[in-house]
Amino acid sequence: MKKITLGIALIIAMTALAGCGNKTESDETDVGTEPSDAALSAPSVTSDTGITGTSALTADFGLTQDEQLSIFFDNKDVWFVPDGFFYYAITDINNDSRLELIASACEGSGFYSTTYWYEVSADGSSVVEIPMEGAVSNDDLTQPDIVETDLEIRYDSEGNPYLLGCDTARSGFSYASFWYYTLVFKTGEDGNNYFDTALVGYQTFEVTDEGEEINTYCQADGTSITEAQFDELIASYGPVNTSLVMDWGETAEVANFQNAQDLAGIMAVVAEV
Repeated sequence: MKKITLGIALIIAMTALAGCGNKTESDETDVGTEPSDAALSAPSVTSDTGITGTSALTADFGLTQDEQLSIFFDNKDVWFVPDGFFYYAITDINNDSRLELIASACEGSGFYSTTYWYEVSADGSSVVEIPMEGAVSNDDLTQPDIVETDLEIRYDSEGNPYLLGCDTARSGFSYASFWYYTLVFKTGEDGNNYFDTALVGYQTFEVTDEGEEINTYCQADGTSITEAQFDELIASYGPVNTSLVMDWGETAEVANFQNAQDLAGIMAVVAEV
């Protein structure tokens, strides 16, 4: 794992749109012309985004929850950053009986999010990082914001669960962008999971020197759309049937964990929406 020392103060928000990013003011996209009705057709998760389902996942990983927690604890040096401002949680987002351990940080005046995902290896011998592919990667600070109270779980056309994550980027105090990414689990040839990702669309918000508020809404390709059309676009990536209620543990708390059962205290709770 990449050991990160965060030299500036942590700024964290625990709301659905709170988050981080590394966009600058130069990333602002022109509004452009009003698109045709054809350009506004709502995409499906499996076709227009290029993301397919997770049918390769098995229903039972083969290791109990307690066994996986023990492996996480015994390999704490792989995922724990003792000198960082990270938050930690454990869940099973894709319902494959294979726990995911999340290490996520949010810091900086412009909001910078860094998130690492881990799981027990397919053979049960170690802890491995879950890589990302597509629109974002683990090496890119522009990632969906994960450190929230609730994570909404959506489902693709095959009934497989996935996340639609929002990355809040800010440049100064008057300009912000909200970028939405899909995160879908897949299984690689080695039996270990990875994320496939795609950009869904984005919103920009700016306050002019005269105090005028300007909102811009765009599809992933930069095509300008209305607020109602943007809401419809986001809503098309559903339905939202369940929510993960996250119980994040701070670095100082996790540093004092004495055994594997302590990790059970940062397990997410699944709630029906």
